[in-house]
Amino acid sequence: MRCGNEAPLCNADNCPTSAFSGTVSSVECRAGVTPPMSMGMTLSFVPIRGASCEMSVSSNVGGVGQVVRSNQDGRHYWFIRPLGGWCVGEQLPTGAIRSVVSCPDCTFGVEGF
Repeated sequence: MRCGNEAPLCNADNCPTSAFSGTVSSVECRAGVTPPMSMGMTLSFVPIRGASCEMSVSSNVGGVGQVVRSNQDGRHYWFIRPLGGWCVGEQLPTGAIRSVVSCPDCTFGVEGF
């Protein structure tokens, strides 16, 4: 991720303006790390502030926290504190709507976004 003099969050036109959700299809974490999500869990993302790309993230079993999304180079960058900080999300070329999100502590697959 390249940062200039401005805040590296994202531009308002790249921020989601409506809620979306996806289902966790896989989770793999470093040894000793307990993942904050499990397979089959539905994650719901609800925008908090448009221009900052902050979103509240919840699941069907409880809150996950807040994330900040930034789009650059065709990738989605997410700051997810419970997973170790900055994560990179990419859509998988499977013909279905699937993504993988790689974080310092865990990597997880999501169907639906």
